[in-house]
Amino acid sequence: MSKPAARSKTAPTDQPPHSLAKADSVSTRLVERSMSRRSAVASEEVGRIVQATFDVIADSQSPEPSLREVLRRARLSTATFYRYFRSRDELILVVLDEGSWILTSYLEHRMAGEADPVAKVSAWIKGFLHQAESPTAADRTRPFAVGSARVESQFPVEHRRLDERMVKLLEDQIVAGNETGMFNSLDPERDAWVILDFIRAGVLHHILARTKPSKQTIDHAVSAALRILGAS
Repeated sequence: MSKPAARSKTAPTDQPPHSLAKADSVSTRLVERSMSRRSAVASEEVGRIVQATFDVIADSQSPEPSLREVLRRARLSTATFYRYFRSRDELILVVLDEGSWILTSYLEHRMAGEADPVAKVSAWIKGFLHQAESPTAADRTRPFAVGSARVESQFPVEHRRLDERMVKLLEDQIVAGNETGMFNSLDPERDAWVILDFIRAGVLHHILARTKPSKQTIDHAVSAALRILGAS
């Protein structure tokens, strides 16, 4: 799964975050729930816990990081942890949430450099597949590929929101493509979800197998998505 100014413009999925300040993030809602009168301190402490969790997961390659080690690296107490989080799984949800923001920002950046809906959809797909191309991004993503199903089962509504951000980017371009005659999608939202599902399945396959998608595989994935959209 940082401060917006600190995110890499080329591959932000390669880097963990350092702070959490987005109005719609799970972490922001936790801070508001827990420490409304000390929100600046609470946000800083939650950010330290999340950063430490990213680091422990990356180092251990385990989807179940040691809470003791997380708090040691964050230099915070168990009591402070439970001030903000009800469980370790809720912490993992926040980490997934931050990772979703990083990936969404990266996809937006790649799409912004393209001129039309077809090129923007292609950029979205290639950007998503970058998670499997970059060794650093793959190492950071692999533990979540193994462990996120349990978190999704406990927090289905919150977990779906993580995907909705990325799907909305795609859906908007499908609608734009329909309007310009480039696409012939009868249900842009549903098509966007279908494309997310099959592209993510490919990413997870390569991440778990520790392989990289070839240029031919990436080009074929783009072509398949454009066929789904009835590209002219």
